[in-house]
Amino acid sequence: MSLHTHVWKQPLNLGFNEREGKAGGAVEVAGSYNLLTKPKSQLKSLSLELGMVCKTAGFLPEEIVLDEHSGFRFGFGIGLGAK
Repeated sequence: MSLHTHVWKQPLNLGFNEREGKAGGAVEVAGSYNLLTKPKSQLKSLSLELGMVCKTAGFLPEEIVLDEHSGFRFGFGIGLGAK
């Protein structure tokens, strides 16, 4: 389980050289659950990845929504290795 917080100053109109802006932030919670673990196999592990993000309006890397947003994330993690 992990918890991440983000704080930023969002420049007006996303202007790179803009000095004025508005404060913003986000909170993310993420965790994983191992579905399969086989240390002696080529597929070493398979896990289910779950997360939630709540953010204010503004740019956050890897987040496609620029407006205020709350959402869930899910996916799978695959661990590979030699036998």
